[in-house]
Amino acid sequence: MKYLTTLLLALCFAIALPLSAQQGERSFVEVYGSQLKLSAVQRNNINKIEASLAARYEYLATSSTTDEATRKRATRELDAMKAKGINAILNAPQREQLRELQRTQPERQGMAMGAPRASLTDAKLLPEQGLAHNEVTLTFDLAEAGTVRAAVYTVRGQYVMDLFEEERAAGSHRIESSIEALPKGGYHVRLSLGGQSTTLRFIKR
Repeated sequence: MKYLTTLLLALCFAIALPLSAQQGERSFVEVYGSQLKLSAVQRNNINKIEASLAARYEYLATSSTTDEATRKRATRELDAMKAKGINAILNAPQREQLRELQRTQPERQGMAMGAPRASLTDAKLLPEQGLAHNEVTLTFDLAEAGTVRAAVYTVRGQYVMDLFEEERAAGSHRIESSIEALPKGGYHVRLSLGGQSTTLRFIKR
């Protein structure tokens, strides 16, 4: 009975958590933990939910065999699964506060609730072969000005470091970043702008 009640609450109070947040950049606890006054148990359980889905999100973001329609459908399913799980952990006042935070502070929280204001396109990572030594170069186009962030993750989706986070004007951009501190191995660079993100792969040699 308790399980059924929890499931019904999750369905009734489901809150959309866009992919930008899950691939985004920061975890739910990092973004909302202090404002929602999450307990240690809640933080731990939410982190477990995100960790359990991280590999699936990473696969969708990097798979070259998944077509765009399938990718979007699978992403929506993962979004719904995560939202239900997190909402089942939150109490009623926390769910209400979260809805208000997402309504009034979507961009500051890194969880945009609609289409991003600026579009990020034609992102590439150099060297083109994906084999890097001490430096990588990111090139991308912006339709409008916005804050662009590039973060490095392991192939398992664990955050490693930021390459940069800065305001950029509309137009084409080329940014060189040092990866000298990284151990040898495979990595993903997640380039994000508002509600958009794209993942690029490289191997540190």
